[in-house]
Amino acid sequence: MAQEPHYQRGWNREPLVAARPTVSTKSPKTKKVPLRNTQCGQDRLIQNTGNDTVLLGKNNIENFPWLGLLIYPFETPRPTTTAVVLISKEIALSAALDIDYYPKKNFRAQSRVVLGNNCTGPFIRVRDYTFGPDFTRTTYSSLVVLHLDTSHYQHKIFPICRPPQESITGEEVFAMTLFNDCYNSSMVMVHKMEYMFTENCRDFYRKMELDIETMWPTHLVCAQGDSGGHCIWRSATALVIRHEGLWKLLGLSIYGPGCESPSRFLDYGMYDHWVQRTIARIGQPSITRIAKNHLILRRTMTSIPRFGHCDSEERKPEIFSDRITVMPPYTESGEYEEIANLYYNVTLQQDVNYHCIILRTWHVFVNNSAPVITIHRYDPNAEQKMATPNKNIYYFVEVRLQGRYLSKI
Repeated sequence: MAQEPHYQRGWNREPLVAARPTVSTKSPKTKKVPLRNTQCGQDRLIQNTGNDTVLLGKNNIENFPWLGLLIYPFETPRPTTTAVVLISKEIALSAALDIDYYPKKNFRAQSRVVLGNNCTGPFIRVRDYTFGPDFTRTTYSSLVVLHLDTSHYQHKIFPICRPPQESITGEEVFAMTLFNDCYNSSMVMVHKMEYMFTENCRDFYRKMELDIETMWPTHLVCAQGDSGGHCIWRSATALVIRHEGLWKLLGLSIYGPGCESPSRFLDYGMYDHWVQRTIARIGQPSITRIAKNHLILRRTMTSIPRFGHCDSEERKPEIFSDRITVMPPYTESGEYEEIANLYYNVTLQQDVNYHCIILRTWHVFVNNSAPVITIHRYDPNAEQKMATPNKNIYYFVEVRLQGRYLSKI
C-alpha cells in the first residue's frame, strides 16, 4: 500500500512515513443490504452555512447528520451520553467499552440515539447491540454495532460512507469530537489531523505512563492534530476524510489524549468486513458456546446477530423453561453404561423472536468429565419435498454423557 510522508509534531522533528488506515481492495463476499432513500457521505454545510468549506474548531452538529449521541437514560434531565457514527440506515457504531458500562437491565428500553441534532431530539430507539469479535478477548478498545429501530423515524437519514477502496494520498483528514454539553448544537470540534508512526505513538504513551496493553486496539492507527494544545477526547471521536465529495469513515478513537497529542484510533478499514457481514446476517440464528456443556441460541427476525452471555434485559420476558434429570442407563449385566447420548428436540416458531435460549447440562454429583452438548438443525419434512416452506425451525440437542452420572439439562 502506498504511504504518504508527513511531518511529525511530537517528540522529534524528523520527517517520517506514517501508517495510513488499512483499506480493503476486495469487496466482502456478503449480500448487500439496500439503503432505502439513503445517500451516504452527505453533509448539510451548504444548507446551514451557505458554503461547503470545512471550518476548523467549533461546528454545529446539524452540519454533519451522521454524527450523533446515544443517551441513557433518556428521560432524565442529565443523562449520560456516548458518541456514535451512523454508517447505514439502521446501523451505528460506537465504543464497545462505553456501551458495556451501561446497566443492561433496561438498556434497550431506556436508551435513545439522536443523529445530527442536539439532545432535544428527535430520538431513535435501539433494537440491539453486538460487540466486536476482539472485545475483552485481546483488548477493551473495540467497536460495538448498534442496531437502530428507524421504522417510525420520519426524518431523512444521512449515514457516512465506508472507507475508500483504494489508498488515498493528498486528502485532508479530520477528527470530529463531541462536547459533553449535548443540549448545545455547537458541540462538534473539528481538527485537521496528520498520521504518525505507531512506534512514535507508543513512545508517547510510555512516557506519559498510559501504556496499558489491554487498551491498545487490535487494529490501530495513530494521528495528531495541528492545533488545540493537549486535551482529552471522548471515545468514538470520528476520524474522517472527504473523498470525491463524500465523507468517509476511517476510524473511531478510544478515550484518551487528543488535539495535538498523539491519539489512538480503531482502524475501521479492518472492521468493515465484519460489520457488513453482521448487517447481512440480520434475522439469522446465532450460537455462542460458553463451555462444552453450555450453549446459548438466539434467533430474531429483525435484529443483528448477538453473541455472548444473555444480559438481564434479554432474560426478563421468560416464555418457557424446562429441566430434565437423567439417570445413567444399565447394561444387561446390571453395570452402568460408561458412555450414553441424550437427544432433546427443540421447535421454534418461525415468526417469533427468541432473544435468548440457554441450553446447559451438568452432573448433579462431582464428576471429572463434564457432559458435551451440541446442537443440530434438521428438517423433518425434507423427504416429503413439500412445496410450501416450513412454518417452524427444528433443532435437536445432543448431549454426550460419560462416567457414572446423575445429570440435568
